[in-house]
Amino acid sequence: MINIDDNIYAYINEPGTWFRGNSGFIKGNKMNIVIDSLATEDMAKNYINEISRISNVPVRIIVNTHAHGDHAWTNYMFENAINIAQSNYLESINDPTEKLYSKYFPDFDFSRSRYSVPDITVSHGISLYIDEKEIKVMHLPNAHTSGDLIAYIPDNKIVFTGDILFSKPCTPFAMTGSIRGSIMALEFLKSLRARVYVPGHGPVSYGTEKIDAALKYFKFVQSEASKILNSSDDVIAAARSIDLGEYKSWLNPERIIGNISRACMELNNNETMINEDKIISAMMDYKELLERS
Repeated sequence: MINIDDNIYAYINEPGTWFRGNSGFIKGNKMNIVIDSLATEDMAKNYINEISRISNVPVRIIVNTHAHGDHAWTNYMFENAINIAQSNYLESINDPTEKLYSKYFPDFDFSRSRYSVPDITVSHGISLYIDEKEIKVMHLPNAHTSGDLIAYIPDNKIVFTGDILFSKPCTPFAMTGSIRGSIMALEFLKSLRARVYVPGHGPVSYGTEKIDAALKYFKFVQSEASKILNSSDDVIAAARSIDLGEYKSWLNPERIIGNISRACMELNNNETMINEDKIISAMMDYKELLERS
């Protein structure tokens, strides 16, 4: 747990790889606010213990930045807390796709990981107040997912970005969202000129250096996708053959397959659902290959 400013904390779930999502904790005199829960019961227990060392008042509000399980599966462990999510969150909570990951990550115990129906959904955003401190919860459309929220604290110039920002060396990922939309959302984050950006995965960004790195990566993805569309009918095979350069040393470089698949669909103006089962399997196969090489 990192104290990034007066009563504002970032829980950094190192190293930020698959299912190692970050969370935020805002301490108040009468209540606390949590930004995102974690993937497994064991992770959540450790986090709750950390919170109890800092505060003896209850968590009353959980804001989910999006509906992926590594940020939402343990909401239920924060008893009596009101859960706030974006309206499109509801489209994802009955989607079994993420459970496919469990066979590829046997070290995680997902047996008690489950979605909870949010108490409140917002379309565009909402302002929350804790000890007169405003927390602006804002929807950035069609970026990492269709239901992304950020939590911006203007007085402290701190933003909890959710997975709109994967902080270097974590490879960004927008397979179920939009590469184009992720670039627009990252540009918006930069425009806030915050002092601190707490990403969904990876280390805290002081200033915009990590945002710039994520933008550069997504623009690399777009460039490579454009080349593939002009030269290959097999997007997955072509994605595997990309020279990743500096990105090969980043965590989870296999995400290039999911990102390229999404970028190619966007460049083709194809709005159909991506075949997530096929792409997940291909990413995990490529992950094994990279780890052996």
